[in-house]
Amino acid sequence: MEEYNKCIYRNTKNFNICKRNCSLKSTNFCRYHIRTKFKEVFKSYYSIIGNNDKISINDIYNIYKYVNDNAQCENEIIYKQVFIEMLKYIPYKKLLKITLQYVKNKNELYNLLYTINRNTYTISKSIDLKVIRNAQSKIQYKHYTKNDYLHNCINDEELFTCDKVVDIPKSKLFILTINNVSYAFDVIELDYFVRRCIADNVHPYNPYTRDILCEKELKKMKMFIKYNKLSIKNNECIWETDMHCYTDLSIEIERRGFYNNPEWFNKMKTGDFLKTIKYFKDFSNDIEQSKLYFNNINADTLCIDFCKDGIKMFRECKEDLYILCCNFMKALALCSSDFYNNIPDWVLNVHTNSHIIHLPNNNFNNFNNFLLYYYVEYM
Repeated sequence: MEEYNKCIYRNTKNFNICKRNCSLKSTNFCRYHIRTKFKEVFKSYYSIIGNNDKISINDIYNIYKYVNDNAQCENEIIYKQVFIEMLKYIPYKKLLKITLQYVKNKNELYNLLYTINRNTYTISKSIDLKVIRNAQSKIQYKHYTKNDYLHNCINDEELFTCDKVVDIPKSKLFILTINNVSYAFDVIELDYFVRRCIADNVHPYNPYTRDILCEKELKKMKMFIKYNKLSIKNNECIWETDMHCYTDLSIEIERRGFYNNPEWFNKMKTGDFLKTIKYFKDFSNDIEQSKLYFNNINADTLCIDFCKDGIKMFRECKEDLYILCCNFMKALALCSSDFYNNIPDWVLNVHTNSHIIHLPNNNFNNFNNFLLYYYVEYM
């Protein structure tokens, strides 16, 4: 049975291949185009582009490369003439759309394409193409990060640092766009958040919506850090303001399933923090591991010490020790109306023992523990 294929003749108006079937015996031309005097030209297009109706800048380069690789002479003028003659069979509007360049006329466009592709072909012969691709990726990266910066972001303040978005340096301002909605982040803080998610075996997500971050967005973030030569944040807690440490603690609490807001901590007074610690120790008195936390609370660095131990506890207390996280949230609820009004019902149903705590006499020699004892017992 005779086999048929589509005619490889390309319509000069739209550069689409002829839709008629033709016999393979007729060298892939239908009976309407079998006598065309440009058969070899169309065969060349077919071997380079195939059945693809769309043509790209890569196809233009492949046409130039084809001309150079198959020419029977070394005369550059002939290369140029043959290349331009092949370009003339491609609709002018398609070429304009591909190049995205302003030109006065067709000849200027043809010469421009010739120069670009000749230079590309020359470079490809002298250096590794990987170098060119890396350079192209950098240019493309800078292009789309510049466009992203122009988007209207949904947040005026950065989630992790609570700084105004307009005050974040452009070298650190990373725009995360998901479903056509943009969120502004300090890229160092977002990267730290992502790495914490991975360390906890949680797929990185948008902290505003909990939507999973795709690999493309994660790669884009890494590229942003790399090209701006930024240093990533380590696991050590280094904060410039109390609000920064409240935010980091709030993120850890939220990651373990408790809705909260760093502003709630900001409303609490010194006595509220100390009472929270006392209630936590009271609720957790029969759990040996609870004694590992909130033991060195200094008067001058109370907020930092409180948040450091809180973060440490929420990271370490998993599975059977998750009860300590619940006890901590209960303690916060007794000292803050914001936490009380938002504590989950299931946390209230978690049974905890309560004991009267008597601090050992030798602890009274420590000013910090005495401060804790005084606030809890006498305020």
